[in-house]
Amino acid sequence: MSAPAVQFAIGTSSTTAATTAETNVDKSLDDLIKERRKDTKTASASKKKQQRAGPKSAAASRSKKPTATDKSVGRGKAKRSAAAAARRGLAASSKPTAMQVEKEAYRQQRKKQAPNKKGGGGGGTQQSGAGKRRSRRVAENRREADVKAKAKARKQHQQQKK
Repeated sequence: MSAPAVQFAIGTSSTTAATTAETNVDKSLDDLIKERRKDTKTASASKKKQQRAGPKSAAASRSKKPTATDKSVGRGKAKRSAAAAARRGLAASSKPTAMQVEKEAYRQQRKKQAPNKKGGGGGGTQQSGAGKRRSRRVAENRREADVKAKAKARKQHQQQKK
């Protein structure tokens, strides 16, 4: 009884090993390199064809709209600020307007999207965004203080030289 003549390759399937082994053995090194380059070109071309979603797609528009939590937090903040304005006599009613609610919801959404940037996310204080939303009066006072401190330091330095 004779055994059937089957090619054997370790670590691969017997069906694919026979076909690939035969074709690769008959090729020169240059042919193998050219074939491998063709394979990588076709793989990269197929990756380029997969485009990301456009700016007007459903996926992009989802992130632009405030979520229910953003709206809820914004509504609460708008209520608090409206009540404070009414106590101070700045507003006629203690209820926030639709614009105030929308503005706070949008502000909350921006804070949520970029929590690591200046002024965004977490905590009531703006320690990380100290230079971002400062009023002009405070900024001018700070500049004056800096100028005075520099002048004082210059004066002390000149006195030390004498």
